[in-house]
Amino acid sequence: MFNKPEEIIMAVLALLWVAASWFLAALFAMPAHYVILITALNAVWIAAVFRLWQTERIYPLLPVAAALFTACWWPCLDGWAENSSYLHTDGTVWYATWTFKFTTAALVLIVGYIWKWRRYRKLKMQGLR
Repeated sequence: MFNKPEEIIMAVLALLWVAASWFLAALFAMPAHYVILITALNAVWIAAVFRLWQTERIYPLLPVAAALFTACWWPCLDGWAENSSYLHTDGTVWYATWTFKFTTAALVLIVGYIWKWRRYRKLKMQGLR
């Protein structure tokens, strides 16, 4: 599975990130089930991104990976909403609605692809592509 030394380094960094996400979620004073959910989502995300990186397929999908990373932390918004006293009539806070969650992921995705497009155009103008 690990053919190169940088794969071992990246795997160790991935494990450190999963551990850091556990502590970060706990630091945000999330209930235990949200801490476990955030950590599990981050573990699945990092495993998928690591596998894509290993096969060198991640580069066109970096904005998608960043948008999915924001989705890994959506339970954090729900945890904050449970502790909030500013509830709407339907029992939710504006930042815990699915509209806000999908908007944040869509913004990250759009900004990521705009960044990639501008970078491509810059390299094309310099004659590097």
